Amino acid sequence: MRRFGLWCLPLLLALQMPAMSLSEPAPLAPHRTEYQLARDGLPFAQMTMTLERVGGGTYRYESRTRPHPALALVNMAVEIAPNAHVTEESTGELISGRHRPSHYRFRWHNDKSRELTIKFDWGARRALTNSEGQPWTMEIPDGTLDKLAVLLALRQDLARGQRDLVYTVADGGKLKSYRYREAGRTEITTPAGTWDCVELARSKDGAPVDYRLWLAPDLDYLPVLVERRENGALFRMELTRRQG
Repeated sequence: MRRFGLWCLPLLLALQMPAMSLSEPAPLAPHRTEYQLARDGLPFAQMTMTLERVGGGTYRYESRTRPHPALALVNMAVEIAPNAHVTEESTGELISGRHRPSHYRFRWHNDKSRELTIKFDWGARRALTNSEGQPWTMEIPDGTLDKLAVLLALRQDLARGQRDLVYTVADGGKLKSYRYREAGRTEITTPAGTWDCVELARSKDGAPVDYRLWLAPDLDYLPVLVERRENGALFRMELTRRQG
């Protein structure tokens, strides 16, 4: 099972930043978006991403990916069990316009479920990871993010005018460096509409670019298209609907 939520999949740098200036972008408004996932042009699943404010400066960002029931034959072709689905959730605080995660959870639901959680202890500068009942801790620098919160940080920093961005991310029990660079601008059309977009290329730990994102400034830099190549296959995540 592929971790679809990781595409977005959903990174923030420094947490202790100066107070917000007048040029600071407004906090991202709560919203719900839907995406279609395809492999080599064959749609096989749907993803729903929801950003909520839960009071006191706390945010909750969730991604749910489910195989489309009408695409059972395609699901078999891409080796996706018809009853499998993935849930990712990031919760944290918005501090001086920047997101600081407190808890991350990844769950793969199938005939046999798997779960990974990360608890961020900022007082001790440590992250406690638990995967299938196996806990371990690692030291984290200020600004460390989880793989879902990165999307929120990325969008806010793009709104600040930044185009070469590096984030430290708790990824698979390790700290990894995600780098995003602007690769151009183009018009993108999806079932949800047409927008002028900024194209970003992402690499991890200095490796070659592993995926590309197209984000619309008119939608607060919401991703409208994501592409990733894996084992020779092209995976695409395309915006189909948005609310908020």
